[in-house]
Amino acid sequence: MKEYLIWILLFTTATSSAQEKVFLNSGKTFKIEKKYYVNEIILNSDSTFIQRYYEFREKNGIESYKNSVPEIESNGTYSKSGKYYLFDQKSPNDFVNDYFKLTENKLIYLYCREGKWRKGARFKLKSE
Repeated sequence: MKEYLIWILLFTTATSSAQEKVFLNSGKTFKIEKKYYVNEIILNSDSTFIQRYYEFREKNGIESYKNSVPEIESNGTYSKSGKYYLFDQKSPNDFVNDYFKLTENKLIYLYCREGKWRKGARFKLKSE
């Protein structure tokens, strides 16, 4: 009986710690052809991330972004640097190489302007 209980505890801790967090940001672009976008960042528990950027002609494409091919996809590792996180790219499509602030439900892009940190794009945690 004890072995059975130990196996259940090991299985539940292994599956709960291997969860990934998906953060989304969507909105309108300033392009003529493709007017809407979805930006997705997936944080894995092994300190790696995947970022995908999708563009659409119509607004209803935002809901079905998973069925389309991303315009840009990059991946890499992230590490904590003070109270912020630094994303290090590992792919040739480097379009995020800055700091982020991570809260329980949000991922906030930070950039430095005139010596001060400013908040940029805000990503919300995707609810399952």
